Amino acid sequence: MVNFFSVIAPGLCMVGFLYCFIFVDAKGKGPQAKVKRFLYEGIPGAIKGGLRKCCGDKAVWALERITSYVCYEANPAIQCMYVVMAGGGYYGYFFYGLVPFLPNPYLSDIHTYISIPFMFTCYWTYYKACSTNPGYHKKNGDKKELERAVKRYPCDKILFSNTAWCSTCDIPKPARSKHCSLCGACVEKYDHHCVWVNACVGLHNYKWFILFLLSHTFICIYGVYIGYYVGCFLVDEGDLWNKVFSTPNG
Repeated sequence: MVNFFSVIAPGLCMVGFLYCFIFVDAKGKGPQAKVKRFLYEGIPGAIKGGLRKCCGDKAVWALERITSYVCYEANPAIQCMYVVMAGGGYYGYFFYGLVPFLPNPYLSDIHTYISIPFMFTCYWTYYKACSTNPGYHKKNGDKKELERAVKRYPCDKILFSNTAWCSTCDIPKPARSKHCSLCGACVEKYDHHCVWVNACVGLHNYKWFILFLLSHTFICIYGVYIGYYVGCFLVDEGDLWNKVFSTPNG
């Protein structure tokens, strides 16, 4: 019972929370809609009310500003999360998964060092995907670069016309571009806005974004490979196939 409430119950609560967030209409009349209104309106409203009584309207304004910045504006929160997750995960993998168990009959100690350039590649491609300008064009930007962008992709008179114009940036809109409200600019050869890199993915950083995904895919596959043979070594070392466990009941 203790294990259920400490391990499984939090997972079920998270699944239910995500289900309400994605699929349930808060304007509905059923019990699920009531739960969602309670989670997303009732609890925040109670927090704001208590904060207003204790600290005044300025504290409520500060809370709303922070929430808006984190949830609805471009910010480095997810980038910081990636750095912590990737750095902490590799630290644990290296010092607790590789160093104590290599070499063994299945793997040589060379694998301890192979993982280092693999992980460096992940960090480097992530840095390049974040720092490379994807192809932003703004009202007060480089006029010559904007002219080159307009000529780079000829309009086909079907999907893209010569009259394309961004009313927000007040500039000609190159074919295959789109205005990103989070970045406040038109993005050349726009693909999507990625919170992981805190920028849009477009013409100039698309290759780095793909390499970022591929490098992490490869290191995950490599990690599974190493983990499997380390597990085999632990099974053999502990003779786990022949172990017998007993409980008070027999």
